[in-house]
Amino acid sequence: MATVKGTQVIYGIAGGLKTSGGAAVTGVAAVTSVNATGNSETKRIKGNNGNTQAFVLCNNTTEVTATVVTANNVELPAIGSVLQLDSFTASGINDKYFVTNADMNFSNESEMTMTVNLINFPSATFTNIA
Repeated sequence: MATVKGTQVIYGIAGGLKTSGGAAVTGVAAVTSVNATGNSETKRIKGNNGNTQAFVLCNNTTEVTATVVTANNVELPAIGSVLQLDSFTASGINDKYFVTNADMNFSNESEMTMTVNLINFPSATFTNIA
């Protein structure tokens, strides 16, 4: 029978997954993958000839999915809490995000990973609601 122990990662893409207060998420070893997507709502305003006369972009968001290899004492962040990503060379990712989903994954190779889905509203005030 496999035993899940957690593991230590020496090489990750970044170590920066922190709570809004600056403390690292409990038990985090390293961020091993991140997918970031910028989104916005769009509206085309057409003139009398049917051609687009103006194009509006609004409600900009950044959505991030991060996978973190963890130690065995990790606690999932609460939905609605604020996490901060930092130490990434792509500085556009370094910011505060609301947690929209969090889950744990266990393998039979003594590895525990946490996947968190995050969203950032550039003009939002970040307040923990959890």
